[in-house]
Amino acid sequence: MGMANNLAKQIARSGLTNKEVGKLAGGWTPETVSRHISGNINMTLSHAEDYARVLNCSPYDIMFEAKPMPIIGKCHIDKDGQVYREWSGKYYGKVYSHTYRPATTAIVHWTVDNAYTGGWNYWNKALESVLLDPINDKIVHPEAHGHEAYALLEHEADFAGQKTRLVAGVLYPEPGGLFTVHNGDVNQTLRSQKLVWATPVLSMILRPDLRGLEIIFDK
Repeated sequence: MGMANNLAKQIARSGLTNKEVGKLAGGWTPETVSRHISGNINMTLSHAEDYARVLNCSPYDIMFEAKPMPIIGKCHIDKDGQVYREWSGKYYGKVYSHTYRPATTAIVHWTVDNAYTGGWNYWNKALESVLLDPINDKIVHPEAHGHEAYALLEHEADFAGQKTRLVAGVLYPEPGGLFTVHNGDVNQTLRSQKLVWATPVLSMILRPDLRGLEIIFDK
């Protein structure tokens, strides 16, 4: 049996029948389309590309049943071990996974400079998952209090040697709606910060390439 896919939903969305889609995609019979849907026949990327051409969607929207997770931020460790965090307010791409996650999950993508030789090399191509709703709604999620979280500062600040608005660490509420952000990894503390949003870190995903995840960056 192949992995669960999203072909049936994409066909239903198009308003076409299995027979019509199969004929347009590759001259396939309705039975072949049904077997692709059920996983009785393994659907390759080439098959998905043929279906996507007919159904006007991405091949990954067909191959993966779960909704893609948007990439909302980037982190990079340079050759000297300095961490640079990037936030633009726009999505950088999507991550597709066969594992179900809530539709409100988003991703922070990590890279490490090839010349870096320190102890954080395992972060290269790692992913961190966070809740998306607090970002969209511009709120500080209650579960970010006292826990590892990402936060967007209202104003740029010096954080671990970088001028940035995107920070990560444990949040501690202060009077007046302000927060302290402490990051023990880089021994950095920001106090009395006004936040646009803060979202808790849900998980860290190492070696996504070995877990069947597909990372597609926007061009």
